[in-house]
Amino acid sequence: MSEVRTATVLEATPGERFHTVYAEAELPLGALPGQWGAFHTDLSNPLRPGQTLRRAWSFAELEGERRFRLFVATVGPSTRWLAAQGAGVTLRFTGPWGSRFKLDDGQGPAAFFAAGSGISPLGAMVDACLARGRQVRLCWETAEPSMQARIDGWRAAGVEVDVGPRLAPTPTAATWWLAGDGPRLDEVNDVLGAPPERVERFYTPQPSAP
Repeated sequence: MSEVRTATVLEATPGERFHTVYAEAELPLGALPGQWGAFHTDLSNPLRPGQTLRRAWSFAELEGERRFRLFVATVGPSTRWLAAQGAGVTLRFTGPWGSRFKLDDGQGPAAFFAAGSGISPLGAMVDACLARGRQVRLCWETAEPSMQARIDGWRAAGVEVDVGPRLAPTPTAATWWLAGDGPRLDEVNDVLGAPPERVERFYTPQPSAP
């Protein structure tokens, strides 16, 4: 959807590395697990004078028809801008976008490898698999784990969860999806062999100075 939409921030939870925003869209979102929105900031775009910066953030969690969570690494000006938006602020965005990277209709085991902020789209996909009764495995490669309550909930629901700074998943009978830092995904996928439509590469810059 190309028209600009709005959502109200209900709750914002800052973190040292990751920031969570819980918001409610004015109209039904119509998003599928794995999709994302293009969010408008108030920051000037240095490459396009007169325009503001926009940033693509995946819907990390979908709740009902209108509520969603964003889970982003605060590594640059756009994500620091998002981290400054508290409850009651109106967010502007277009979307949902993304028709290539999505769950299939299968019922077999599903496995996910997330590098860093790749946990955002994959987290929503884990939730969807659980709702369908699928067996799920999640590998989250991060040196700074967060959202412990959600991880505990997944484990309690039967998800096999591995979290650590350097993981080495091996091929299994499960269908694999990968998301996160592109170069790292290339390394991992040399072993797992997931097709392009099940790999979502992000460009994640190094943290910049405040």
